Amino acid sequence: MPATKLTQTHFFFGDTNTFCRPDAVRIDNLGPMHFSVVAKAPKWTVTVFRDDDKSCFVETIHSLEVNGLMNDYVMHRQDHAKYQDQKPGEIIVNNFKVKQVSGKSEYIAYLPIDKVASPEVERILYAAYKIPTNNGIPLKFIRTRRKIDWLTSIPVTNEASVYFSTKKIESAKVPKTYFDAPTGYRVRKTVQEVMVSDANRNASGDMVELFEIGKNAKAKKDAR
Repeated sequence: MPATKLTQTHFFFGDTNTFCRPDAVRIDNLGPMHFSVVAKAPKWTVTVFRDDDKSCFVETIHSLEVNGLMNDYVMHRQDHAKYQDQKPGEIIVNNFKVKQVSGKSEYIAYLPIDKVASPEVERILYAAYKIPTNNGIPLKFIRTRRKIDWLTSIPVTNEASVYFSTKKIESAKVPKTYFDAPTGYRVRKTVQEVMVSDANRNASGDMVELFEIGKNAKAKKDAR
């Protein structure tokens, strides 16, 4: 079955392949975390899974939108859409129509969802990546800031931070089962248990602490 494949890099997750269809979406993380996300019409149930542990977590789109793959303490949530009063520029990349907007210190590029994806796909990608989509498929998000000389306090250069980038957009053929949730995997109680493998989680107490920041902060507050 046909799909649009995007070879991308996320500032937190690293290299990622994103596959989009109007009726389905799949994220395959190629970075150190090695997780996958699938969802498809009509129910759009979101399954986050990893093959090494054969574990998964199942949730609704709304739950993913509220909680994300990582909590906001670990990965800050950027605005969903920006510069909505601006008419987007348009360029053609590999026969795909790409929209782009920019502000004083930001640049955003995205793929309109027409014939490529659907509002549900866009919602899942924003919830997962937490970078502006402008209601499309995110392609690039860059933010610049002025670097100040510490001695003279004079601005010396603009420093760019690339939060999200896309190396390639292409049409691809994938198996009909590519967007199906895996079967026979152990269902975990939280998405955090899936995002990090058992081996890595057991090897580092710091990793547990990292994922429990929000819970620990709340517990400390409640204890006062």
